[in-house]
Amino acid sequence: MAYLMSSWVSYAQITILTPNLNFTQACASPGFNSYNFTFSFYPAQNLGTNNQFIVEMSDASGSFTTATTVQTLTNNTSPVSGSFALPTDTAGENYKIRVRSTNPVQTSPESAVFSAYYAIHNQPFSINNYNSSINLCEGESFLLEVDDSGTASQPVFYPNLNYIWYKNYIE
Repeated sequence: MAYLMSSWVSYAQITILTPNLNFTQACASPGFNSYNFTFSFYPAQNLGTNNQFIVEMSDASGSFTTATTVQTLTNNTSPVSGSFALPTDTAGENYKIRVRSTNPVQTSPESAVFSAYYAIHNQPFSINNYNSSINLCEGESFLLEVDDSGTASQPVFYPNLNYIWYKNYIE
């Protein structure tokens, strides 16, 4: 008598809902860089051992082609609350996040769009030793300079900063 042995393969699945942002815009700096979010998933019993939830941030145009991992979580109950820090090169209006699970593999829908900027220098500084008014006649010029107080907190220590100068609030 022959017995036929069969094996069952189970493919557990979960559903990850759209991440909810606890902010609408993000302006980070060295003194503050923490942004909260939540998401839910179900059924929790289908999470595999050693599952990780990978939180990814899109590029400034909202594309996940070169997504940046901003948080990794190991929660096994839903809902999940977390936070992440903006990368220091963040600058744009159409960022989104999404959540991926590793066991089973699943990806959430994308979050709402948010604007995000990382300000490498976010402190007051002076120009031309606090000289607030300059009178020029036609054809004259004057050099505007950011003061260098010799401390690392001054913008002159950040060569990648760009300045936009205004005259009478016009660029």
